[in-house]
Amino acid sequence: MESFQFKPGSYSGYATHPSIASDDELTRVGPETLCGEYLRRYWHPVSLAGDLGEHPLATRILGEDLVLFRDQSGQLGLVH
Repeated sequence: MESFQFKPGSYSGYATHPSIASDDELTRVGPETLCGEYLRRYWHPVSLAGDLGEHPLATRILGEDLVLFRDQSGQLGLVH
């Protein structure tokens, strides 16, 4: 009778790393990109209100630099 021998190596699916090229239509979210323009149709939380003091807070989302601030009456504002 023939004996069974294991071949060396890992047979786990976690050990493999498939090389998949990125799809620019789905991964680019900057201004004037397909996915970026689509995502800009929705609200996105960019900061917690409690994190904002009396000084403006610079942030970057969807490839755009934004400034979050409070006006003199305490209302929140966002400009780019």
